[in-house]
Amino acid sequence: MPKCTARGCRQLATWEIEIRRAGAEYWIYYACEEQARRMQGIPLQCHKCGHTWMYCGGSQYRTTCPACHITVYLDKCRITRDRDREAGE
Repeated sequence: MPKCTARGCRQLATWEIEIRRAGAEYWIYYACEEQARRMQGIPLQCHKCGHTWMYCGGSQYRTTCPACHITVYLDKCRITRDRDREAGE
């Protein structure tokens, strides 16, 4: 497991966040539990295109995927640690 990529943090990462830019360019950001709490966002994954991002908006019900612009419901597309474990098995 990689280390957290936050400045000065040496803990093991428990979150992997992929940040996509225009074209095929993307970065992978690793965050530990403490850093994920500091970001105060909801990790989401689009059900259509698979794009993953940290949602920091005010809505508690739905949002729009920044990659494909489809409506995403927060309760259905939230990434949880249990969902990550199921995918790995």
